[in-house]
This record gives sequence, C-alpha cells and structure tokens, in this order.
Amino acid sequence: MARLRLAWRVSLIVVAALVALQLVALALFYRERNNATEQGLRQPLPDQVAALATLFDHVPPERESLLLRAVNSADQHVAIVDGRPAWIEDGDRMPLVEASLRRYLGDEERYVAARLIDGPGSPGRGFERLSRLIGEQVRVAVGLA
Repeated sequence: MARLRLAWRVSLIVVAALVALQLVALALFYRERNNATEQGLRQPLPDQVAALATLFDHVPPERESLLLRAVNSADQHVAIVDGRPAWIEDGDRMPLVEASLRRYLGDEERYVAARLIDGPGSPGRGFERLSRLIGEQVRVAVGLA
C-alpha cells in the first residue's frame, strides 16, 4: 500500500513538472514575440493580420503584387478580392479573433470576419474531433481602407 502511495506521489510530481515546463515555454514564446514585434502581449494571428491589413492600406495599387509575393507561402495565403469572400458563410465564427483584430486595427467599424473551416480530415475511431482539427484552416477577411 505504501508503494502505491509513493507511485501516486511521484506521478503527481512528474505531471506538475510537465505543466510547469509548458507554462515556462509559453511565457518564453510570448516574451520572444514581444521582443520581436515590440508591440506588447498580443495574440499572434490577429496581430499579423492587422499588420498586413495596415500595410495593404498604405501600399500603392501598383505595388500590391510585390507585397503579395512577399507574404504568401505554403502555410499562408493572402489575396485581395472585391466584395465578400465565398467562404464567409462556412465554418465556425471566431468572435475573439475578430474582436482582437478590430482592436489591433484601431477601427471598431471595419469589416472583419474570422472562420474556422473544416478540412478534409477523415474521421477516425474515437478521435473524430482530433482528426477534424488536423485539417482545419483559419480564414480571415478584413476590409481595406
């Protein structure tokens, strides 16, 4: 019986150490991000989208293609479209991302939409939600000035 109690104590200590390690890693990530952006503690996705929208607001139309080439990659797709995107009615609305984005842009009236779009992930046994998350995308639309 004493060994079982000792095993539980050791397990609890290991779990607490792992949680503490994750919190330290998170704090280091946000500190490094703060140092890199010099904008304080901000959520990365809305902060990056707000920075891009601000850039596109001030770039001349003939330079937009150059800026698009600079920001597009395999992980990120940026496009300028007229009107509302077709995907805007799909997926789950992300009101916290939208609110943060409006706050970072400094314009509460600007059109902002953020959606979590289901990917083509195939459902697995007992892991339906996890398999869905693997293929999901975050899509954000911002009205330019």
